[in-house]
Amino acid sequence: MTQGSGDQRSEPVAGDVSRRSPSSRKRLWSIFKWSLTLLVLAFVAVRAKRLWDEGTAGGVELHAGWLVLSGLLYALGWLPSAWYYKAILSRMGDEIAWRPILRAYYCGLLGKYVPGKALVPIIRGRMVAAAGGRFRAGALAVVYDSVVFMGVGVEVSVALLAFLIPKDLEKAPKLFRLFAEHPWGQWVLDHPIVLPISVLIVVVASLPVVGRLFAFVAAKLAPVGDDQTLTRRIDASLIGQGFLVFSAAWFVHGLSLWAVLRGVGANAALSDLPTWTACIALPMTAGFIALFAPGGVGVREGVLIEVLKAQPGIDPRQAVAAAFALRLVGLLTEVLVAVVLYYGLAPRPDRGANVSSEV
Repeated sequence: MTQGSGDQRSEPVAGDVSRRSPSSRKRLWSIFKWSLTLLVLAFVAVRAKRLWDEGTAGGVELHAGWLVLSGLLYALGWLPSAWYYKAILSRMGDEIAWRPILRAYYCGLLGKYVPGKALVPIIRGRMVAAAGGRFRAGALAVVYDSVVFMGVGVEVSVALLAFLIPKDLEKAPKLFRLFAEHPWGQWVLDHPIVLPISVLIVVVASLPVVGRLFAFVAAKLAPVGDDQTLTRRIDASLIGQGFLVFSAAWFVHGLSLWAVLRGVGANAALSDLPTWTACIALPMTAGFIALFAPGGVGVREGVLIEVLKAQPGIDPRQAVAAAFALRLVGLLTEVLVAVVLYYGLAPRPDRGANVSSEV
């Protein structure tokens, strides 16, 4: 009897261990993500300090007007994404008005500063549900919007690679030098129109396949019933619309980077907009892929510094200042716009309902 009772008491202990193991793994994963983020930040800080010391004293001059313009362009650059988010929801059967769409989209941008960026679909999903839509549709639309946006970012980076790699390879990153020194790479750089045409051909040819893949994933994630029929409306035509609007959006983000460069005193020319667009598309995409880093912090700045310092006329100090100024301007813009839209576009109370309740 004593032995039996001892065996019975040992079972809950094993159960408790098994129940604690998922939380332990989650805690270890969290420690790993934050450790990796801090490691990246330390590396970028050391690299930035070294480049700052190599730069020209007095090369950085702050101009508030240009920085404000950069913030306005940054906010404007997300409008095509808000439109596409609304279009995806519409295809899923959720017709949401513009006011709650803008409110949900811009408020959701703050969610990317949580490691894993998992808070973005939660914020937008709940705000879509509060506007009369479905939480699942709002959250799933975030995934599609993000994947297409960053996919186009990769395509823009590749298409504009000839504008990104400078003729003077001395200051260029090693990967750029290896590409430019290869015979095929030299030919591509001598014919900059080749890559954009090639990317366009690949995109058009892959649209049917990508459309079917998105529809398949949507059908698997959606609940049974009519929702599966609605999610099959995610097709090649919708992906193609995303390619068009996001291509324009990336150029607006390129304008935002151009304004930041002017804001730190760099003599950046507007005629080099393809270069500035490629310079911002590559680091923003890299930051998105780095799920461990909140908002891609550190990763985006590190890549941006390297591509900017290689550009003609950009001093190393200006490259460092522009990378961190762009982050600060973007964060302040996101917070300001989110606060204004959250309270300014909040759902209005139903006056008729209030009157009837008072009676």
